[in-house]
Amino acid sequence: MEAANDQLALLLKGIRHYEAQEYESAIDTLSLATHAKRCEYEYLVYQMLGRSQWYLAINVGLTRTRSLEAAVSAERATELNDSFSPAFQLLAATNYHIKRYPEALVAAELLVRLVPRCSEAYIIRGDARSALERYQAALRDYETAVELRPTDWNAHYCLGHGYRHVNEYDKSIEQYRITIQMFPGFKYVCLELIGKAYEARGQYSRAAAAFEEVLKDAMDREVQGPWIAELRERIAACRAQMER
Repeated sequence: MEAANDQLALLLKGIRHYEAQEYESAIDTLSLATHAKRCEYEYLVYQMLGRSQWYLAINVGLTRTRSLEAAVSAERATELNDSFSPAFQLLAATNYHIKRYPEALVAAELLVRLVPRCSEAYIIRGDARSALERYQAALRDYETAVELRPTDWNAHYCLGHGYRHVNEYDKSIEQYRITIQMFPGFKYVCLELIGKAYEARGQYSRAAAAFEEVLKDAMDREVQGPWIAELRERIAACRAQMER
């Protein structure tokens, strides 16, 4: 039965659309479900609606509009079930994406309380704290994330950011290098950050070498845009410092 007033049937249909990556259809179906006769899984209706809106926000476009919609849906899911951690994770992520950092932090705090052994919860809270320039607190969250899941490359990557924000550049470089070992696909992203860390320490030769490796990769892949010019300027600035 998939009558317009059957919320559970509409939820299941919406989930099928979502799993088939038919996100617009999922949104249409789940939006209908929000107006149907309520069932005990209403919180899942809003969670899946928010996830569908969020996917479109980060992968298709209309970023802020869809992110706002996803945040509203996620917040409703948390109101309907205040112990459902995925809804708080989505709420924190969507608020962070639209730069509502205090709201993101509130959701992340609740997420950590619900799943205190989840490394991702600490990463989300660390990101919100970092955005609010609470760098020491963010660093503690990233350290906890690595302790909980030392095999997660993203936890090490975020920990590199955490050390960089408190000017602990050696530790930052170490974490970026660990990230490269664990996830080679992030090699050049991390190398650029390593170059910036060396530059901040006044180690201009090492900084230039890192930037040049990133530039060579970009040229090999025929990357275009203002970022290339900025990278060349950094290399030139480092070489100028080396000649002093």
